[in-house]
Amino acid sequence: MGSAGWKGALAFKTVNGSVSIYLPKTAGFTLNAKSVNGEISAGDFGLHEEGVHFVGHSLSGRAGNGGGELNVKTVNGFISVTAT
Repeated sequence: MGSAGWKGALAFKTVNGSVSIYLPKTAGFTLNAKSVNGEISAGDFGLHEEGVHFVGHSLSGRAGNGGGELNVKTVNGFISVTAT
């Protein structure tokens, strides 16, 4: 991305593949993540999955000051948002 501070929304989508996003520990963002077959990890920012669903996984939450929006979706793959 080049910068941890952005305005508006960024979207990352895949059907068969994982999505890995690396941000500084101080990054502020709002995360909306969904995966049909794969776990979602953003624990470095204090965000955790919203319980067990019959089908799929989801995680929505705010890290730091909220900042820009990250929308991440995959069908078959993991989603990870990791602090650098």
